[in-house]
Amino acid sequence: MIIMIPILNRLPIFGKRRIDTCRQLIKNIALQMINQRKHDLTRATCKRSDLLDLLLTAHGENKEQKFTDDEVSDEAITFIIAGHETTAIVITWTLYNLVTNPDVYQQCQNEVDSVLNENEELTARTISLLTYTEAVLKETLRYHHPALVFFRTAIVDNTLVASDGKQIYIPKGTDVMIHLNIMNSSEKYWDEPNKFNPARFLEGHSPVTFPFGLGPRTCIGQNFAVLESIIILALLLHRFHFELVPGQKIVLSSAGLARPKHGVSMRIWPR
Repeated sequence: MIIMIPILNRLPIFGKRRIDTCRQLIKNIALQMINQRKHDLTRATCKRSDLLDLLLTAHGENKEQKFTDDEVSDEAITFIIAGHETTAIVITWTLYNLVTNPDVYQQCQNEVDSVLNENEELTARTISLLTYTEAVLKETLRYHHPALVFFRTAIVDNTLVASDGKQIYIPKGTDVMIHLNIMNSSEKYWDEPNKFNPARFLEGHSPVTFPFGLGPRTCIGQNFAVLESIIILALLLHRFHFELVPGQKIVLSSAGLARPKHGVSMRIWPR
């Protein structure tokens, strides 16, 4: 909420001190990791390059100025926060959608088994064969998107026409909050929007969606996020069977991301 409404960051709201303490702790840990990695790079003890190495060796536009430690830590923290919980939420919702749609579950599991039973490991080639699994993931991103909203700033004056015909004037510089779930559940754009139907992404052409945003501000890790989600999902379905614990009431969290407030309880056993 503080991210969505920046002015809250300046107010003595309940819990802010705890948030600030946690934020500083994460910052300190990141700076310690940066200092250790710098030491390793200097001594040439780092055996492989990762994101942190790339950030430490990256240069600015003038080819001379490097990122400061604060800039590197901010970027690293952004990658961790933006890429960790969101992926976990997507996997949670995907499994939930599968166990509540048995036909989809069976078709997805059959595809995974057919690919992995003939191949010892997942490679770029074998992952490309998991077309229905990818469709399940895409439908989950439409049906249960982890991010409730994303933001854009108007670069020119504009006037939009609402569904009731009213005109909405948006002056240049206005911050606009776009609600993804409203668009993804609109009958104007989707046939049976309240039905979980991965087949809509297999019918010759994919519907236009932008779960990772659009334009130059699109999510920089979107391809990696999709790839890791497909791999995780495929391995889980191949090795385990999932069943929803009955009697649960799934409640959405009201804080930031659209995750189940109390999680989703499932029975899991090896296949």
